[in-house]
Amino acid sequence: MRSIMSFLSLKWISSRVDLIGWVLVVVVIALVSGVFTFLTGRSIPAGTVVFVPTLQYQSHSEFIVVFAFYAIATIGVALYFLAGSGRVSERNASYLVLLSVFLIVLGVVGLINGEIVKRFG
Repeated sequence: MRSIMSFLSLKWISSRVDLIGWVLVVVVIALVSGVFTFLTGRSIPAGTVVFVPTLQYQSHSEFIVVFAFYAIATIGVALYFLAGSGRVSERNASYLVLLSVFLIVLGVVGLINGEIVKRFG
């Protein structure tokens, strides 16, 4: 009877909703990073070149690097929201804001640098 009541209380959904949310974030990052180009065969193994200097093709390593920079910036945004949620102390919130700004700037600068290398490279 207790297991039925715990099932009907719907508390088990909240942890799965968080998991589904993070899975959706990873899927969106993969889509933005160019997973379709990577999977449809328009990607090329470039060896030591990370960014292929053409907009028509994408290298395997370019997909991985762009995915990593988007993930770093997304983690920065998540930490920023955690700092503002009030679930941490004021001192820890200030550290979280500094870390989140650093991660967001690192992700944005990495993406801009990759775009410059790709276009003018």
